[in-house]
Amino acid sequence: MMDKSTNSGYEFWKTKLGGAQKIVAPMVDQSELPWRLLSRRYGAQLCYSPMFHASVFIRDANYRKDALESCPEDRPLIFCANDPETLLKAAKYAESHCDAIDLNLGCPQAIARRGHYGSFLQDDWDVLEKMVADGPRSNRQQKGPVTGLASWTHIKAVKENMRIPVFANGNIRYLDDVKTCMEQTGADGVMSAEGNLHNPALFSGQQPPVWQMAEEYLALVEQYPCPVSYVRGHLFKLFHHSLQVHKELRLKLARVKILDRFSGVVDALKAACQEDVEKYKEDPSAGVLTDMGLPYWICQPYVRPDPNEPKETKRTHETFKRALDFVTNGAEDNVLSKNKRKKLLRNPNKTFLSKPDKFEKCSCGNPKGLKCSFDLCRACCRKHVVAEMTACTAHKWYVKTKPVDEEHIKREASDICRNQVDSITDLCDVNTSNERTTSCDHSCDTPPSAAMDMCVTYNCADSRTLEHLSVQSSEEVTTPEDHNNVST
Repeated sequence: MMDKSTNSGYEFWKTKLGGAQKIVAPMVDQSELPWRLLSRRYGAQLCYSPMFHASVFIRDANYRKDALESCPEDRPLIFCANDPETLLKAAKYAESHCDAIDLNLGCPQAIARRGHYGSFLQDDWDVLEKMVADGPRSNRQQKGPVTGLASWTHIKAVKENMRIPVFANGNIRYLDDVKTCMEQTGADGVMSAEGNLHNPALFSGQQPPVWQMAEEYLALVEQYPCPVSYVRGHLFKLFHHSLQVHKELRLKLARVKILDRFSGVVDALKAACQEDVEKYKEDPSAGVLTDMGLPYWICQPYVRPDPNEPKETKRTHETFKRALDFVTNGAEDNVLSKNKRKKLLRNPNKTFLSKPDKFEKCSCGNPKGLKCSFDLCRACCRKHVVAEMTACTAHKWYVKTKPVDEEHIKREASDICRNQVDSITDLCDVNTSNERTTSCDHSCDTPPSAAMDMCVTYNCADSRTLEHLSVQSSEEVTTPEDHNNVST
């Protein structure tokens, strides 16, 4: 058996790192100083910072300043690098600010593939030999939301063949999982990432209310400010189960853009949960429990769905895209919509009744107006209103009509009469050169009138013209005296 007392790796782990067994994993944008301090407050013995890019670390002073933000209670850093000289320079910058620098050889993400670091650096052993001689190493794991417990058999096999401390990592949900994992694998410590995000008190065995953890975290953020996006991400993780119940607070939390405003969301969630808290005290079996059997306002792990479940769901959706046999089951039209077919699969005994039409149809096919004065649709109602010169108060169709003005009618009649008299006067002036006679050369059967009396001194043709004009004159012009006065 290996002698741990003479092994440099174990000596470093015990003397410099205090033999840490409860470890918070490095998490991008989630392992900032306030969160590390909160985790240490509740039992974490070693906390990694986010992974920093070594080349940017030595090139950018601001990036380096943000990365090295720490305090006496918080020291470890983790880097990503793919060049021995770059890593060496970055380590010299950070050596006075941390107790250990860990080279990340475990990140399986796509960004690590593009940058040729993380787990993909394991493909280049010559470079690795120059970068490290004896230090912590991470085993590459597949990318994706793998659920359930990690493969403790594989971890045990790695532990049996390594001469350095081995930390087990993967789906550690409760403090009991830490103890069980170390017993079965022989690992020197256990690392938690997602379990810690949902319950920062994981390593203490406590499950406090989510608003308590949020309030403590925001107090640390006030002391050590960090980007708003980091804080929002942590609160969404803490409130995951609570926001399933109080969904109205989800959007409110998402819209916060100032650090000072987060406390208002925490207070709102705390107030919203109080009614259910009282119910739970009176009856623990009240309907406020999650799938984990805990009240939704308690810090608890999040169980990812089965990775095979999306595939089954996808197959189900694909079946609905294809043509299906008619499913009647009591439906009168013998055809069911996609949503009804889904419901029928969930409940085969369900019967769908045909719904009556909500609106009666007009002759044009459009639905009739419920309050239309003529029982028509809007378009047909408009045509009817225009044709009949009426109105529909329901559709608000109106025809503008001018009021009858009797004075205006009288003025128009007077103007017509005056124009006709002027025409007679002009006709008389034209015929003054004609030979005057005392009677017409032709017999006239027209009865005497005011116009005919004036016609006796003119030709018969003039008489017929005046007769025609007199018939069209208005009633106001009724006496021969008026014509004589005008002609003179």
